[in-house]
Amino acid sequence: MLHLDSTQVGFLALSAPEARVDQAGRAVVDKQTGLPLFRVQIALLHPNEPAGLVSVTVAGQPEGIAPATPVTLTRFTGRPWIGDQGNWGIAFRAETLAPLDGETRRRHSSPSSGAA
Repeated sequence: MLHLDSTQVGFLALSAPEARVDQAGRAVVDKQTGLPLFRVQIALLHPNEPAGLVSVTVAGQPEGIAPATPVTLTRFTGRPWIGDQGNWGIAFRAETLAPLDGETRRRHSSPSSGAA
């Protein structure tokens, strides 16, 4: 598992949370918490790079997430995987996914010069 440094990245939800289900249509649950897993499409926004699009899974239904909602992620991780057919990818997870509140938005958008 790779712990990803997201301190220089902004996140924008592109979808509402969608429950993950198995092939039989049953809810997929987190093995550690027993909570249902939800997936949200996220745009990764960095000032010096093109936007990236990823699907992030979180245990428990995130509240207040709709398309175009700026969000914050905690414990953002990626786990590489290889499938039976030689296909591969990275599964992204976050411990929490929540809308940015006003104070968090100000901290992310204010210059770090320390001037008042």
